[in-house]
Amino acid sequence: MSTPSLVIQDYYPTQFGTTWEHLVQQKISRLRETVEVDTNVVGQRKSYNQIGLSDDEEITTRNGETTDMTRLDEKRWISLKPYHTTKWFDEYDDQLLGNIVKPTSETVRSQAMAAGRRFDRVIIDALGGAALTGEDGTTSTTFDAGQQVAVSVGGADSNLNLDKLIAAKSLFGVNEVTGQSGDDDPLVLVVSQSQLDNLLLNVSQVSSADYASVKALVAGEVNNFMGFRIIRSQLLPIDSNNVRTCYAYVRSGLKLAVGQDFTTMMDILPQRNHTLQIRSKWRVGATRMEEEKVVSIACDEDNSNINEL
Repeated sequence: MSTPSLVIQDYYPTQFGTTWEHLVQQKISRLRETVEVDTNVVGQRKSYNQIGLSDDEEITTRNGETTDMTRLDEKRWISLKPYHTTKWFDEYDDQLLGNIVKPTSETVRSQAMAAGRRFDRVIIDALGGAALTGEDGTTSTTFDAGQQVAVSVGGADSNLNLDKLIAAKSLFGVNEVTGQSGDDDPLVLVVSQSQLDNLLLNVSQVSSADYASVKALVAGEVNNFMGFRIIRSQLLPIDSNNVRTCYAYVRSGLKLAVGQDFTTMMDILPQRNHTLQIRSKWRVGATRMEEEKVVSIACDEDNSNINEL
């Protein structure tokens, strides 16, 4: 029985890429620049002193007794935690990869992306989490319920809408937190893509002028609306009912302490057959500095107000 002869297609070569591409991901920290950053940190934790409010009173007697009218000073504490990420390359990878470049530099870049996302997670956790306060940092101060915009503001449970933005802005005004986008202490609003989409589609509440502004916002042409600098993050927490917690704050409302910034080390490990280890590490922590400087906004992503244009 004769063997069929090969056809020309059988000789077509297969070519392999020689470079590496990163999969889709958040590649940088989007929130680090929106908060106060302290890189002068030594030790496991650090305290921050806060001056209490001063009060006054009318003087009603001559040569009367002087009293101390200053409210107690306060402290906020940050405990720093270490993080790292590691990648190993076998001693023969250079040879076995052939013409494919070993992705050492791309590995470092990938690890830097992971660090950026971790910084944002630490910031988001601190915005709504318990803050360590008191003389020795053992008191846990929870997020103030009065600083929360409920999921039902504006009617039934809903996604982000104009009513919720007004409610958040009102809380800042009542608290005398008056940051503007051009100030050193600007108002920041962190939302996910769902909230941006709902603002754009919520034409029943947003005027034509506002619609044009939000359309430019979603398109990435501007990043300001209603005095907020708006930043998108898909790292915001979302519960089992698909309600996402978004945050509005001013820069001074959140402190980020960096004990060690992103640092990469490349080492040969003799005990691992001279494997190349690329390891990056960093140490970071954060705390909410004042409850009045942060507002949470509950947004139901299952109940978006979508109207036909």
